[in-house]
Amino acid sequence: PKWILSGVIAIMTLTGVETLSPRLSQAGVVEQDIPSESSKTASDFVTRGLEKYSKGNFKGAIADFDRAIQLNPNFAEAYVSRGNARDDAGDPKGAIEDYNKALEIKPSAIAYYNRGITYGRMGDRQRAANDFTQAIQLKPDYTNAYVSRGLARNDLRDYKGAIADYTKALELRPDDASILANRGNARDDDGDPKGAIVDYDRAIALAPNSPTIYYNRGITRSRLGDKQGALQDYSKAIQLKPDYVDAYYNRGTVRRGLGDNQGSLEDYNKVIALKPDYAVAYNNRGNAKMALGDNQSAIADYNKAIELKPDYAVAYYNLGNAYTALKDYQNAKRNYDKVIEFEPGYADAYYNRAISQRNLGRREAAIADYQKAADIYQKQGKSQDYQDALNQIKKLQSSEQRT
Repeated sequence: PKWILSGVIAIMTLTGVETLSPRLSQAGVVEQDIPSESSKTASDFVTRGLEKYSKGNFKGAIADFDRAIQLNPNFAEAYVSRGNARDDAGDPKGAIEDYNKALEIKPSAIAYYNRGITYGRMGDRQRAANDFTQAIQLKPDYTNAYVSRGLARNDLRDYKGAIADYTKALELRPDDASILANRGNARDDDGDPKGAIVDYDRAIALAPNSPTIYYNRGITRSRLGDKQGALQDYSKAIQLKPDYVDAYYNRGTVRRGLGDNQGSLEDYNKVIALKPDYAVAYNNRGNAKMALGDNQSAIADYNKAIELKPDYAVAYYNLGNAYTALKDYQNAKRNYDKVIEFEPGYADAYYNRAISQRNLGRREAAIADYQKAADIYQKQGKSQDYQDALNQIKKLQSSEQRT
């Protein structure tokens, strides 16, 4: 059979070195002597609310901002501060209402910026980018707004726009490792992995203890074919963050590609210990076990992957391969059937099911599966696989004629 151990693919999600930049509180509210409750002004309540907010007491902060707004319904800064607290308390819609009101009263860079943060958290990257643009127009040296717009643009796949934003942010803050790393992410996404490596190298020089930057550089090195370099980066990320699941996962993938099946198995063991419901890790550990000749244990892992993800076509495919290796063609066929049920265009599943059909004495069914595989291979431009499937059909037809 075609021993294509599908699913052993590095996680290529470039983890952001920072999420949308930190929310900012309205400046200019000066701490004062504590007056009596009855004599407090709106500014007093905002000041107290900001103190509660800084300690994570969002409910108490909101109550104080409410009082400030009652005393001064046109206090834009109070609406901004309450919007911050509402968002962090899990009420993004309420936060948006407050930012809208603040902007209606007095447009400010910080209100646009914080509303953009909330839109970003809600998944509306376009609105977030628009608000960051408004913030930048009001405050052209607003570094965090450039960074956050860069992150939003990157999510919108406007990689060149993201790179431009990070570059501008670096003009304002030249030694910020997180901005360099995020520009590296955008450059890699934009098809410039070598430029990404330059940024990651500079970022690591500035922040040598950041596991995420090593992790991201490892992904880019792997894409460039530098497996040993990727291995070193994932190992460094793990050294700095011993519970870094994705780094163990990707290191296991690289080790598998380098033929270190035992090392790969150990990494997937660690992934599963840290994240027991990770279906792909069970599938990939099964692949490592298959490579080490432990087919029965591999079958257990594939079954666990399917238990966690019942429509996991790749795990069914690999399970079929494991049964084929054990010459259990009936169970192999049953699993290839499931692959085809979930992914009707999976050519290798038809090819391998043809092997099961042949060994079960179902010659016509085998020929039909080889033909289906050949048709798909031809559409995919896989000429060698296409010819191989046709050759298998000829062998079966020739055997039939001899008998």
